[in-house]
Amino acid sequence: MESWDYKVMGELTDDLQINWNQTLLTKINKLNGRLPDKDNPIDVKYSSNLKPIIDSLIVKDGYKFIEDDSTKNVIESNYIFKVINYES
Repeated sequence: MESWDYKVMGELTDDLQINWNQTLLTKINKLNGRLPDKDNPIDVKYSSNLKPIIDSLIVKDGYKFIEDDSTKNVIESNYIFKVINYES
């Protein structure tokens, strides 16, 4: 399981929002070993407390986001990715 410290990003200004999107989506792509494709989207499960993070993503094409509350602070896409220091 990999983890990512959410507080490292700081307040999400416009520039940091772009960095946040790029970092998270790059991590998801890497964990899946491929780039997203509209015809074959990457499934991404996330706990509902992380919904604000998922909603803030600028690019969503090629991904299928599925809310799953089996674990808190987890984004799962072919591998578990724990988000730490995030409070919603």
